[in-house]
Amino acid sequence: MTFKGFPPGKITTTRIPSLFFKDLLPQIDDLDELKVTLYGLWQINHLEGEVRYLKVENFTADPEFMAGMGATPAAQLAAVRSGLERAVTRGTLLRTSVPRGENTLEIYFFNTPRGQAAVQSVEDGSWRPSDGDLPTPTLSLEQPNIFQLYEENIGPLTPLIADTQAGRTVEEMKDKIEDILKKTAGDISKMNSQNSSRIDDSSYPGDPNCKICGGVGYLRQDLPIGHPDFGKLQVCVCREAQIKKQARDGLYKLSSLEELSHLTFENFEPQGQIGLGPAQAASLERAFNHAQQFARTLDGWLVLQGPYGCGKTHLAAAVANFVVDYGVPTLFLTVPDLLDNLRFAYNNPDSTFEERFEAIRRSQLLIMDDFGTENATPWAQEKLFQILNYRYINNLPLLITTNLSLNQLEGRIRSRLQDPELVNLVRILAPDYRRPMDDTGHSELSSLNLLGESTFGNFSLRKNENLEKEEHKKLESAFIAAQKYAEKPQGWMVLQGGYASGKTHLAAAIANYRSAEGIPPLFIMVPDLMDHLRATFNPNSTVSYDRRFDEIKTTPLLVLDDLGTESMTPWVKEKLYQLFNYRYNASLPTVITTTDKLSEIDPRIRSRILDRRICRIYAITVPPYRGGR
Repeated sequence: MTFKGFPPGKITTTRIPSLFFKDLLPQIDDLDELKVTLYGLWQINHLEGEVRYLKVENFTADPEFMAGMGATPAAQLAAVRSGLERAVTRGTLLRTSVPRGENTLEIYFFNTPRGQAAVQSVEDGSWRPSDGDLPTPTLSLEQPNIFQLYEENIGPLTPLIADTQAGRTVEEMKDKIEDILKKTAGDISKMNSQNSSRIDDSSYPGDPNCKICGGVGYLRQDLPIGHPDFGKLQVCVCREAQIKKQARDGLYKLSSLEELSHLTFENFEPQGQIGLGPAQAASLERAFNHAQQFARTLDGWLVLQGPYGCGKTHLAAAVANFVVDYGVPTLFLTVPDLLDNLRFAYNNPDSTFEERFEAIRRSQLLIMDDFGTENATPWAQEKLFQILNYRYINNLPLLITTNLSLNQLEGRIRSRLQDPELVNLVRILAPDYRRPMDDTGHSELSSLNLLGESTFGNFSLRKNENLEKEEHKKLESAFIAAQKYAEKPQGWMVLQGGYASGKTHLAAAIANYRSAEGIPPLFIMVPDLMDHLRATFNPNSTVSYDRRFDEIKTTPLLVLDDLGTESMTPWVKEKLYQLFNYRYNASLPTVITTTDKLSEIDPRIRSRILDRRICRIYAITVPPYRGGR
């Protein structure tokens, strides 16, 4: 039997990843595996449903495919199972099983990030295939999905139309299309009638003065049967401006963007305010460029991370305003508002919770502003995970803004946001734009603003004092080491000495130098640190203990002043050990000042300070400084 060739005209195609031909095809040396893999790709392209997977029945139900797998039914089934087994062994497919009555059902996913997430969801019990199986496509009759059906009968399927028709079955779409065609045929018949050269009915959407459509608003070209455009309706040019305005108005209402319409790329300052440090300005420009690229492509996920007022929401709104202008259905919501919308849906007579939830997670572009500011109840965390997981599995574009580090997010959500193949994480270092007089960008915990005058330039080496030679040598050594550390913070630096010996001045000088570079550290006295942690236990606290402690543990540069002056209760000892142990294991730069001797420090902390691979100790033995140069 020979192949007769591809027929002329418009034929359907199947998308196959380029990586298949580059990396996978050269490895496949078994014909059964190759057939099963290619047919599986065809099946996935033609299946419907939120999560697409394969079963053995997807292969055995197609007589045309099975005919090429062997001479007998037994041989055909054996060849399919062999091909599946080889594809699983090679890593092309992922296999898992779900309970089905008293038995189990094996299902297969292609090995992609979304397929991996789907398998994880099956295995942790958060997702199961529905009991009612969807129809299985076969080669003998390719069943079009609802979107193909719409395009073949009506015309190009815009994102807005796709979104409104997404819940319909094929039969419902057929009925809808038939109604539309009947109505349009009647309209055109009226328009072409000898007795009605002009349409007077004001209910028609077109311009009644239009010489092309006569006010109907639609056209159908006079084409021969078999032409690709035969029977398709086209919007008349007289309605283009009207349709664009209606789409924009509807999307703005849906997206809650009316109040943010002034936030665009054109009025964003990518260099920030005058006086920003190089690192701060560079981070802002990097975020601006990534946001523009995301708006043009809507490819993957973009996460904008940074403090309050750094420009995250402006860039997110600019993306929304940009894509809405092109007719992309967009939902822009702060996460607390999103959750409130879901809660209110329980008592909303106009729409069910399920309808609102589906509208959110299926939106062509979803922008979640202020992620992490919500009240993180188990219900809220579960709904947020379901939204993100759905968009992750289905590769739907998502933009998130947050002032939290990824470590502060719920574990399942964090794992999705750490996928480098899908997520682009951009951190903004710029300070609060709303407070131009405070351009430091310091954490609210930092007390460095009280030591803004402490710099290397005004540090006294006390050369005019009658210091011992060894004392002066140690002071100068600590000064030089602090300067080098400020330029390139690596490891730990411990400044040990008596009161007023200059250790706090040097630690603040390091912090001020880094701030001037646009990378403000967290400078905090140890007793104040403990007070901040205790304050989170207050019922009126706006921040949780876990979030506060994680903020301190993970800060890029931590300067701890006056270790040893805190009240050393068992709780304090444990918190300090946890802090030091985390930063030790993570090799995070840390500066410590203390009046304690090493023998007086908690042995668990002391053992880490004495590790010369990560820590350098500088003893300042000069007497207290009393002023003067």
